[in-house]
Amino acid sequence: MATLYRPDGTAKEYPPPTDGFSYSLAELKAAIGGGHLEFLGLGDGRLMVFDEEGKLKGFPINEAATLLAQPRLGPGDYLVGDVLVCRVELVDRTREDDDVAQETGRQELGIPGLPAGGREPGCA
Repeated sequence: MATLYRPDGTAKEYPPPTDGFSYSLAELKAAIGGGHLEFLGLGDGRLMVFDEEGKLKGFPINEAATLLAQPRLGPGDYLVGDVLVCRVELVDRTREDDDVAQETGRQELGIPGLPAGGREPGCA
């Protein structure tokens, strides 16, 4: 199960992956309205997915997602735009684009498959 948090304060259950197992890169991009995907591990087996350039694009602050991510954000940092929250295993790096492996920071999340020196989870 996944939840989509919107800047207007609404949160709704997001449809399961089309293959029944894991979201493709295209599905993740569609969930947040496109853009360059950024991933933030919440440390509890969940992952946030959002547009890395949302702040530059002037997206509105997403207070609900920011509150959820607060323990993982730096002082004064916040999330913007639509934010998808799902279980880490619902993001499959092998489906369409191996860049997902780099972006999700799978090694940092305790998931095999990320080469040493892979990118750590970041925040918007």
